[in-house]
Amino acid sequence: MKIILGLDLGNQNFRLVLGTQTRDLKPKILAALEQSSTGLSKGSVVDFDEFVQSLEKILEDLKVRYKHLPKDIVVNVSGPHSATHLGRGMIAVSRADGEISENDVNQVIQKSQDINLTANKTVLHVVPREYTVDDLTGIKDPVGMHGIKLEVESLIIESFLPNIKTIKKAFGELNHRTPSMVFTPLAACWSSLSKKQEDVGTALVDLGAESTGLAVFEDGKLLTVTTLPVGASHITHDIAICLKTSLDIAEKVKLTFGSAIPTEVSRKETIDLSKVSKEFTNEISRRYLAEIIEARLEEIFDFVNDELKKIGRQGKLPGGIVLVGSGAKLPQIVDFVKSYLRLPARIGHPINLQLEETNEEIMETVDDPAFAVATGLFLWGLNELGNDKISMPSPFLSKVKKIAKIFLP
Repeated sequence: MKIILGLDLGNQNFRLVLGTQTRDLKPKILAALEQSSTGLSKGSVVDFDEFVQSLEKILEDLKVRYKHLPKDIVVNVSGPHSATHLGRGMIAVSRADGEISENDVNQVIQKSQDINLTANKTVLHVVPREYTVDDLTGIKDPVGMHGIKLEVESLIIESFLPNIKTIKKAFGELNHRTPSMVFTPLAACWSSLSKKQEDVGTALVDLGAESTGLAVFEDGKLLTVTTLPVGASHITHDIAICLKTSLDIAEKVKLTFGSAIPTEVSRKETIDLSKVSKEFTNEISRRYLAEIIEARLEEIFDFVNDELKKIGRQGKLPGGIVLVGSGAKLPQIVDFVKSYLRLPARIGHPINLQLEETNEEIMETVDDPAFAVATGLFLWGLNELGNDKISMPSPFLSKVKKIAKIFLP
């Protein structure tokens, strides 16, 4: 069976998932790794040599466990230069009997992405939201239906072309290719959202290091997807500044003693920092630490709330908020989100893996909100095999990859 490698290009850490399929077409993971990354900032390559060296290190470490790596690697793309637009396309149905074919669908989707792009932008994905056949609206899949006119409304995701070319060049230096490049929030959705969640109305929030991804679904449609400019590392930076310490120690303090809700921490409770690092001899108030964390979380989720307001879904998502990414491990973050956004909330996990023949250690590694993007990239690669028997999260996501292949640079 074909080997698939998904590699999450995180700003602070690379995470990869290597796997294949069993004979009964279930995913099987062969290896999962996490290592620190360099050369990236906010999803963009800022130091080419460091980026290549980081890639080389994690791929060499993977070769120790699995010698024969695939040439093609599925990677994610994000960054501040990504943007979304609504697109609309219309064609006349080609067949004389009016039956709509897969070719008609592909043609109308290509029409919908006919927008004016600047020279440094490229279309990364064209996501069909709904179709109209003559006067019948709200159609999710028109293939096999009959009509004269076919229309589509699509969500177009564009990305920064120079950064994509730089990433491709870096992998080329290591004798690998990246034919599949996936917008980061979509990769997380692929592994962590069910069809039911997409139908009832759910927002996935990917709390990365330097940015936060957001994708909102309702009635099986992608309403919006974006990257917000603040992430979990900003909380760590705030703690490091206030405690006058290193980022490594600040991260340890955050995860060990932090809380997202100051009011639930006693004013008398203190933290003996000497237990974290010998450079400290003092104690600090645990509530003070929680207040630092809360202030930055409010900023992050103000951005999320603003995006929900734009699409009229503020406080109106029955499926609530699904939190993934390394920032989702922050203590009491679920309670904070429930209170702040007035929506249900939970920690997301790669629920769509349905793993078989995978050892327990690897399963424990990937059953982690921080591996949502990496496992999503792996599943995305499996879908590229074109086998309809593969169990995919939803009809929406199964179609978007097949269509997106047309537009990737």
